[in-house]
Amino acid sequence: MADDNIITIGDLSYDVQFVREDMVRVRIRRDGEFRPEENEMVVVSPMPSIDANRSETDEEISIFTGSMILVVDKNVGAFRIMDAEKNTVLQSLSAPEWFSATRFPRMKWRDDDVVCMDQRPSDECVTSANKVSITMLRFPLSLNDGERIFGFGMSGWARPLEMRGEMVSTWTDWGDDYRTPYYWSSNGYSVFVRTSRTAKIDVGKTQGDRLVFDIENEDELEYFVQLGNARACIEGYTWLTGRSPKMPDWAFGNWMGGYWKTREDLLETARQFRQNQIPMDVLRQDSIWLKGHECDYKWDDNFPDPKGMLEELANMNCRLHVWISHTVNHDCSNFADGLKKGVFLKNRDGSVPLIKWWKDQRGATIDCTSDKACEWWKDQLRPLLKEGIAGFKVDGGNDHYFVNDDRVFADGRSIDEARNLYALHCFRCVAEVQEEIHGEYRPIWIRSGTAGAQRYPVMWAGDQEPAWESILLQMRAGISAGLCGVSFWSCDGGGFMGGATQNEEMTLRGTQFAFWNPVCQPFGIDREPWHYSERSCEIFRSFAEMRNRLNYYLVRLGDESIRSGLPMMRGMMIEFPDDPECLDIDDQYMLGSAFLVAPIYEDKVERKLYLPEGEWVEIHTNKVYDGGQWITVNADIHTIPVFVRSGVILPIKPLTQFIEDNDTSTLTLYRWQGSRTPAHYIDYATGCPIEELPIDSSDENIVKVFRKREERDVELKPLNSPLCEML
Repeated sequence: MADDNIITIGDLSYDVQFVREDMVRVRIRRDGEFRPEENEMVVVSPMPSIDANRSETDEEISIFTGSMILVVDKNVGAFRIMDAEKNTVLQSLSAPEWFSATRFPRMKWRDDDVVCMDQRPSDECVTSANKVSITMLRFPLSLNDGERIFGFGMSGWARPLEMRGEMVSTWTDWGDDYRTPYYWSSNGYSVFVRTSRTAKIDVGKTQGDRLVFDIENEDELEYFVQLGNARACIEGYTWLTGRSPKMPDWAFGNWMGGYWKTREDLLETARQFRQNQIPMDVLRQDSIWLKGHECDYKWDDNFPDPKGMLEELANMNCRLHVWISHTVNHDCSNFADGLKKGVFLKNRDGSVPLIKWWKDQRGATIDCTSDKACEWWKDQLRPLLKEGIAGFKVDGGNDHYFVNDDRVFADGRSIDEARNLYALHCFRCVAEVQEEIHGEYRPIWIRSGTAGAQRYPVMWAGDQEPAWESILLQMRAGISAGLCGVSFWSCDGGGFMGGATQNEEMTLRGTQFAFWNPVCQPFGIDREPWHYSERSCEIFRSFAEMRNRLNYYLVRLGDESIRSGLPMMRGMMIEFPDDPECLDIDDQYMLGSAFLVAPIYEDKVERKLYLPEGEWVEIHTNKVYDGGQWITVNADIHTIPVFVRSGVILPIKPLTQFIEDNDTSTLTLYRWQGSRTPAHYIDYATGCPIEELPIDSSDENIVKVFRKREERDVELKPLNSPLCEML
């Protein structure tokens, strides 16, 4: 670190470093040396430092590039950020402040001796006498009139998309939480505070003109500010914290999750999909496969000859993905070995706590911050992968039952320091062993984490009620996750809870939404369509066929996410940054740059939606609409409102019953120009103009360009009839 990076104001030391033209990193300490780089949340290491100019007056120090200016007040230590035109977009309201505070004890979840919670419980549990003393770091930032705030991760429960007026915590708690101290502002900037500690963020709830970070027991403030619209800032955030790896093509096919109680139940489900000619690629079996001995990773007696079962599934071209947990029950066959080898999370006195977790069993948690423990866990999983399991759903990582102030991780870090990072180590461990055995990244399923969790897809919105409002909540969760770097996202289509007795209409609507997710998984007990009606089978089949034929489109969206961090499921403000109407929309989204998706989430057949500027065609009716307006459309139970944007060229693969590896079949390209088309055709993955394809390009030139881009034979057809008929 060069000495000229350091600014001293009072008893605070500031290290200011431009890491990109549009992004500045600031570190502030009261005393001691700045800490070494960490590589858990942030993947850029060493952190680059670009040349920046510097000027100074008696009152201020300015450090700037051609795109961005940071000004520090020499008297009070506050800063302001300006763009190249010297417009102030963000300022701190003071220097950071450290002060003493107290909080309630961390939860001790259902242990014999304690029942206290982090949130305030009953008076008989917590009194002022047993509060914990902490040091709080406060970092106040400005909020301007009309400014909108988005981010802080994802919650599958009742959280709005726009966060102004809310109180947020980055503590990954019980629930379905991806929480990150990152947000994007409609003023054209983003902020990422690099901390694994618990941060409580007051987003203008207490005082409307300020956003305040209160961070527990953090001795150094480190933050990154980037200028740009939502798309630019997502690119910067994922550059910093990592992007998703490439997944196999079948991961973007059709998944079905369930609780199949026996070997025969599971095999019969696969047979039914094939007999009913419903395209299916992966069955995801939940925890019942190891019923009664979670988690020694052994098949339950109801699943004899698992190798033969997996071979039979493979003969049907159907993969199996199974649930696992990072907690091993005390009566499991591998518990004694894990205890002997010291792989479990410990108390400060060296003892191993037996926690009573949500499976209503007592077990110990694998300490995934330890390389030794990760290797032990991999040893448990390798035989299953070699047997033919495609991958694992890694449940938990955010569980509150192993969290209290007495616990300590293997590297000596406290729960306060590393609890939010635990999930990253947990997911990394499983992702590594899957890649080791299968020779490529295979999807794991995760429901939690902090900054960097997007490196271990697929993230899903967690357990959801089978209820109309859950469809909207999951939609918000997916849009918010995308704004915070998560591209390969999914949900439990139709709702996780309940069986086939639930409302058929609601189940179908939730399942239809799932088919337009980046990764598609209807899930629940007896959620297969034949448990409802022949009508359900027909509707399910039509959507599964559509998704199968769109596989190449989805794979290319995934490739763009890997390249730029741009999510597949895009909030309207990402795709249309200059349209202020899009900032208020939380119940529709873009899947890539071609499709506008507006799911039905109420018990009715019509809904209102917004079409941005341009021209749009509804895929079920081929009706053309002018953009720049709100419209009301009808969608009977067989359809949901989906629109194609004028000027895109869509790649459609031939219909098959499963996604083939290394498919080289001819792609059919459908083009639709409309009467209000842009000057060039639009890239369906990026939304950018295809410069070599003006809108008046000949068919021969379009085929030539796309044959080179797609690296396979293509044929071109006009979109003359409803796209759903072609899908």
